Amino acid sequence: MDACLQVLRGEAHPAVARRAFVAAALEAQILRCD
Repeated sequence: MDACLQVLRGEAHPAVARRAFVAAALEAQILRCD
């Protein structure tokens, strides 16, 4: 959530939020790869 807020405020690049989402999905074992 922090990464998303940073991107929304213009403090971080969108790739930061993407990496955070991927890391969270991997941790939760819900990442789906096509």
